[in-house]
Amino acid sequence: MTSRSQFVVGLALLLLVLGLGLTAVAQPKSPPQVTAVSPVSNVSLAKGGSILLTLVGSNFVFVSSAEMVRADAPVKVSTVPPLRSTPGVKVTLTGVRSPTLLGILLEAPLSATDGLYILRLLAGGEAFDVPQGVFRVNVSWGRPQLADCIPRQAPIGTVVTVRGKYFGDPAHPDGTQVLGYVRQPGQPARKVAFELISLSTTEAKVRISDNAVYAQWDVVSPGGPAWEYPIVNFDPLYIRTFPPNLFQADGTLGVLHFYDSQFIFADGTQNSVFISSSAMRGMGFPEIYAFTFTPYEKYVNLFIGSTKIRVRLNGTNRRSHAESLQSTSLGMTVDGTALKVDVKFESEGVEFFGEYETQDILSKKITWHRFLDVNIDNLSLTAALTPTFFTAQDVRIQSVTVSSSFAPGFVVLDQNISVDNTPIKDYIKSELEASLRNYLMSDDFRLAFLPIFSGQVQTLFQGSPPMSFIEVGRASDGGMKLTGSTRPFR
Repeated sequence: MTSRSQFVVGLALLLLVLGLGLTAVAQPKSPPQVTAVSPVSNVSLAKGGSILLTLVGSNFVFVSSAEMVRADAPVKVSTVPPLRSTPGVKVTLTGVRSPTLLGILLEAPLSATDGLYILRLLAGGEAFDVPQGVFRVNVSWGRPQLADCIPRQAPIGTVVTVRGKYFGDPAHPDGTQVLGYVRQPGQPARKVAFELISLSTTEAKVRISDNAVYAQWDVVSPGGPAWEYPIVNFDPLYIRTFPPNLFQADGTLGVLHFYDSQFIFADGTQNSVFISSSAMRGMGFPEIYAFTFTPYEKYVNLFIGSTKIRVRLNGTNRRSHAESLQSTSLGMTVDGTALKVDVKFESEGVEFFGEYETQDILSKKITWHRFLDVNIDNLSLTAALTPTFFTAQDVRIQSVTVSSSFAPGFVVLDQNISVDNTPIKDYIKSELEASLRNYLMSDDFRLAFLPIFSGQVQTLFQGSPPMSFIEVGRASDGGMKLTGSTRPFR
């Protein structure tokens, strides 16, 4: 053997001796002992959950790894690799380590086998089981717990996200149900499973079922039904629309022929009228709604014997275009949250005139003298009738706002008379607007119109659960959007 060969052999023997010595150092003089576990020693661990623990005891320096084994596994096995005979709880050693303290992280995968587990510490090539009386872990499906629903309101047929934890195994979604309530017409509400779109341990996406009603969610997973608290409610919305042409000839309520009706303004008590179309009369509207277009009067001091002036409509004959102001077109459309009424009038001749009063000193006879002609050209009135819906059966008129536009023309016939035209214009404007507003708020209109309109609302929601209330908004086509809710409070 050469000197080089002798050197190699000697080096090998030296390394072998040192290796044996190191191995001997790694052997614990005493096995690891666990006397307590913080913060809890009897752990209930839900699948998909985890927990950080600190073992309290002695001789933890030589612990190389740990595992959780079923309580019915062999007490000790002299093997270095951890046992993995069945899917179970994962154990990770944390940074907490001293002779008397050892930190561990326990994680229960969804695939973990249900049952009781004990902790096995591996040190120096040997396995040391921690007694059940000191530490044990029971693994099972956690009972679902609800936290929220995003969004809390959504239309029928849309997908919402129910949030919480312990919703089951995403690999086996058929083991989880998300339950809500539905109510068929004429039947009590009942709990049913909604269509499950996707599932994770903390979220379930579900589609809102037809005939769903306001209620709290429930989730049933392999861990059982959800805890009663916290309560997470959901409000399914029923959205319907009225198109802009609802009252026009091609609309559903075009049968009213509202556009065949007419407004006529004429001087005299109860001599101005709204004349309903024959179709409206056949559906309960009075033939004539009569009202008074009150003249404008003002006391002035012009000269001796003069007491006041007045402005009134040109005549009393409703059939005469020359003596009355008659509408030429009348329509009703659905405009967002309101029903819009448009009335346009003819512009022929003199619509109003002004006169002043004189009185004979001896006979006391009063004489009226015409001094002013007023032309009202391009007159149009527009009303916005806003309904409110308490239910589909209870519809009321919340408000009516009216605006007008026209081009006034004043022709002075007596140059000795000078008056301010602005109050006269304002008076004519306010009286015209009040006339339309008063009709739309009158019993003649409301008592006939609202049952017809309510019937259309009921038709829209036919086949749905009873609505507690209906909110109004603007539809994408400019019509009226009706959003119904079964929520018992507004």
